[in-house]
Amino acid sequence: MNKRNFTLIGLAIVSLLLFSFNQLHGSLRLPLAAPTVGATAGKQKVAYHNISAQELKQWINSGKDMLLIDVREPSEFQEGYLPGAVNIPLGQLENRLQEISKDKDVVLYCRSGRRSALAADIMVKNGFQRVFNLAGGILSWH
Repeated sequence: MNKRNFTLIGLAIVSLLLFSFNQLHGSLRLPLAAPTVGATAGKQKVAYHNISAQELKQWINSGKDMLLIDVREPSEFQEGYLPGAVNIPLGQLENRLQEISKDKDVVLYCRSGRRSALAADIMVKNGFQRVFNLAGGILSWH
């Protein structure tokens, strides 16, 4: 088993535990910091930023030129997604980075914001600089 598979299994376990906790005790809200430091490019640290649902709604309503990516699994995406979003599951992101423009703001989201934060870190480590994570995920949208 390679390091990536081990990490994905660990993330799945943590997600399952958080899901179970939320089902039993209601929503778990953790403080989110913005910006979040990602990879280091030269001497300058590159970061992705967390964005609130309210800010994202303003961006969408103003017609801001951006790419909205849902990193959930296709079955989750089919249950409902944000207007204009494309589905690139977290597990496929590294192999599909060439589909994403580095010249646009990229907003990532998932159910709660955890997978999209991982996706944002992957993007930053691969040279993307205009990366935003929807804090609280699609759950914060409603």
